[in-house]
Amino acid sequence: MVPTLSRDYPGVLVDTLETRFNFASFSAGAVGSHSAIYFEGDTYESTKVVGGRLAKLLREDLLHVHTAYVHTLGYSRTPLELPKPNMRISKDLRLAPYLFNFIFGEHPAYVTSLQLGDLVFLGAPADYSGEFVKQIEQQADTQGLKAIVTSFNGGYIGYITPDKYYDLDEYETRSMNFFGPYSGSFLTEIILRQLKQHKP
Repeated sequence: MVPTLSRDYPGVLVDTLETRFNFASFSAGAVGSHSAIYFEGDTYESTKVVGGRLAKLLREDLLHVHTAYVHTLGYSRTPLELPKPNMRISKDLRLAPYLFNFIFGEHPAYVTSLQLGDLVFLGAPADYSGEFVKQIEQQADTQGLKAIVTSFNGGYIGYITPDKYYDLDEYETRSMNFFGPYSGSFLTEIILRQLKQHKP
């Protein structure tokens, strides 16, 4: 079987929306710890079904979206000071930091934020678990703001899950956790601090 590249359901979603609108784009939210339900197994048919269903929901909701002039615009970026990489090959075997950097390279990582009115986009340089989002949304609410967390924003520090999952023998928590058992609480604290800098 010849390997093929696919944009998966986001590609179908954007293509379907652009049959009705001039422009559409997809941004990955806090997608860690989540996955789409594929109705036809691991097939292109599943991709079409998921993308098509999402497009239908969005087309219906977009009819009720109100637009307004935005008077508040803000941006910030916080560089992350990370420990040495700590990639685990098995429970008791880890890749030496210099080997990790040789294979994957050393990349700067940042938490970014963009404020448009009372909405703040918070960019995580990771595959960031959706389980953190409730805490961030609650903080935003106390500030009179709304928050959307996006993943894969500049650099990449791995798969970030709640600390309680660190010892799970799963691909995401074992192989893709590059910086140790407290990556989730650390990154979430930085995101919350960044959010607190924004005002409605």
